[in-house]
Amino acid sequence: MTLEEGWNLKSVPKALVASKACPEDVFGDGSTVLYWDGSCWQFPETIEPCKGYWVYAKEPLMTSVKFKGMPNGANPDVPASLELTQGWHMIGHTKTSPVEWPTTLASLSDSILGTTISPNFKFSNLITYSQDEGWGGIISDQYLNTNAGGSYINSDDPMPVGALQSENFMVPGQGYWIFMKDKGTYASIENVNTTVV
Repeated sequence: MTLEEGWNLKSVPKALVASKACPEDVFGDGSTVLYWDGSCWQFPETIEPCKGYWVYAKEPLMTSVKFKGMPNGANPDVPASLELTQGWHMIGHTKTSPVEWPTTLASLSDSILGTTISPNFKFSNLITYSQDEGWGGIISDQYLNTNAGGSYINSDDPMPVGALQSENFMVPGQGYWIFMKDKGTYASIENVNTTVV
């Protein structure tokens, strides 16, 4: 996990090992971590997938996160999900590789999965922030499948604002603000097996 000095909008794509899921382990000692739950700010005790976090770092740093392994036996873990109410929420990308936002956010669509019907998303805006790029985002009703995948995501240091605005991709480790038009359940990408057309 790479943090710039100052404010960072971050997330984790998968469940973390319980003993390494506290904010200090994920974002470093001395960092301030905030989460907006749709109605108030919280100081989280555990960092979870599906959620986005504002992280203030006193200096640039890089941390290592340890993801929870696949369970052995007949009791698999339930993939992460997050109940969202109408209004603004902080979310995170739930895959360890970049994925187009309509696929990542397919659980927030009313359309029939696997059809060519244009998706009807339960949110109107998706925005993100990075210190190098500033703010940027998309409006769900104006989605155009560009089949891009160029310079913003094909680098060692993806540029999350450009990836979202120009190429329609959400990137791992990045946090996002989403405005919900209606309530919905944001499910981890493992919960939704579809391609949005």
